[in-house]
Amino acid sequence: PVSPQAQEVSNLVSRHPKILAMSSEVEAAESRKSAAQAEYLPNLMVEYWYNRRFDNTPNNSELMVGVTVPFLYFWQPKRMVNAAEARVIEKETELNGAQINFRLQLMKNYAALASLRVQSLAYETKILPNAERRLKISHGLAPTDMESLAEHRESMESEVNLRIKAVEVRAG
Repeated sequence: PVSPQAQEVSNLVSRHPKILAMSSEVEAAESRKSAAQAEYLPNLMVEYWYNRRFDNTPNNSELMVGVTVPFLYFWQPKRMVNAAEARVIEKETELNGAQINFRLQLMKNYAALASLRVQSLAYETKILPNAERRLKISHGLAPTDMESLAEHRESMESEVNLRIKAVEVRAG
């Protein structure tokens, strides 16, 4: 059972343009490896050349047959195959690293989003209602001395500051 969030992350990772470009680089490296492996096969070449003369000289033609034997010097194609395999491994490693980094960044963003949601819910359900209750209580008290006036001013300032923080959390 894969969570919907993990499935969404894998979908986003697989559709990212950088990941798609790196995947095509891996495919190109694999095709180069396949071409390098084909260098082990002998290369047969047949050429026919015909020279037609229009100045009453005899026509001539040539037939050339050639064979390239790469396994005579076996280390050359083997070196090319090894280099192509190393390139494939390098590109696959880069692709895996990019996928891991992208997944990590997405998971960090989801964690930050979840944290901001929890903070926003805390402000909406607990902190702001308590600040409003405190303001009503301090407003209902008769401001007869300096201490109750200071409490009233402090509760009004704290409610305004808490509302500003709640807006920042919601926006951020």
